[in-house]
Amino acid sequence: MELNSDIQRHISESLLADRWETRQIAHPSYPGSKWVLVGPGRRGRLVMMADLFDASARLSTSSAPRTGHVAPDWQLVARFASAEMVLAMARVAETAPDTEPVAWSQRLLNRRLRAIGWRRVTGRLRAVFGSTAVWESPCGMYRLGVSVQQGYRVRTAELCGFDAEVSIGPTTPVAVVVSLAEAVTANPSDSGKDVA
Repeated sequence: MELNSDIQRHISESLLADRWETRQIAHPSYPGSKWVLVGPGRRGRLVMMADLFDASARLSTSSAPRTGHVAPDWQLVARFASAEMVLAMARVAETAPDTEPVAWSQRLLNRRLRAIGWRRVTGRLRAVFGSTAVWESPCGMYRLGVSVQQGYRVRTAELCGFDAEVSIGPTTPVAVVVSLAEAVTANPSDSGKDVA
């Protein structure tokens, strides 16, 4: 589904109210133009675009390094997601600890998902020895699959549902992934209204 320019504008205006800055504004009359927003702490960067080949919202870290701290670059790509999901992830991206990426913090991710009502569909033994652990939202409409490579490091994760398709990189902070899961849990019936 192509990104809706009204939804992109809504997301941008909401983030501007949170002191995000626009670096580029999409123009509906120019195919391939995009929104580029940077968070107040210069950490989060949100790029929303729509053209014939790619309609997505990409949330990532900004390239500006902080003094004496090397943070792993991460990126999360939402091909389908509600405005609430994108806003929740973007707001948390500014404060999420870089020291807790999904790749190395599976136990933390598991605890946080359980705390908001998600349940693991794959059994414990299969999750340990298999290559993918699957979580399901309380409403049963969304699934989060976490693929693990040899050595128990997360390779990638993906959240899917009737109105959501989000690819999650291994160095994405756990807090950002949980904010997405919380947004899905909070409004399961409303999440399809404003699709970005």
